Amino acid sequence: ELPVVATRIGDIPRIVEDGVTGFIASRNANDFAENLAVLLRDPEKSAAFGSAARERIVRTYRWEECAREYAALFSRVLRPTIVHVSAYYPPHIGGVERVVYNAARGLAREGSEVVVITTGNSAHEPVPHLTVERLWSFEFAHTPIAPALLFKLFRIPRNSVMHLHLSQAWWPEMVRFVSWL
Repeated sequence: ELPVVATRIGDIPRIVEDGVTGFIASRNANDFAENLAVLLRDPEKSAAFGSAARERIVRTYRWEECAREYAALFSRVLRPTIVHVSAYYPPHIGGVERVVYNAARGLAREGSEVVVITTGNSAHEPVPHLTVERLWSFEFAHTPIAPALLFKLFRIPRNSVMHLHLSQAWWPEMVRFVSWL
């Protein structure tokens, strides 16, 4: 049970209560030394600060809570966003559309963050962890042309996994180009 003398940097002010569990000194060496001297001259204050510091840490930073917070952080950082790129998506009728629909919903139900990039302007029923981004497009030779696709692909987080579900011209090339960068 020791008191703390620290400087105001990072999370230290959140952990050390100035004047209760220790001192938060300025970055001036004389201020830091003066705070140390106060604690060395006053063993009762030093013991009280140390006891309060231990109590605060035990109360605030329980191992179970810290482990849960780190697990949530690692899950967010390490678990990639799954991006399905499909020219069409329900309510458009077709086999590929059904595959993307079922895969996206299944992964979202398991807790993965899923984004579907497609064309059209139809609404879909909201599903937790599933975002459907519909791009404006026009058709040429039964192929949707979505001018904003390249820009949308550039905004995908780097740790994402892209699933490409289409055979229309130029969509696969766009996805490949962005994945190279």
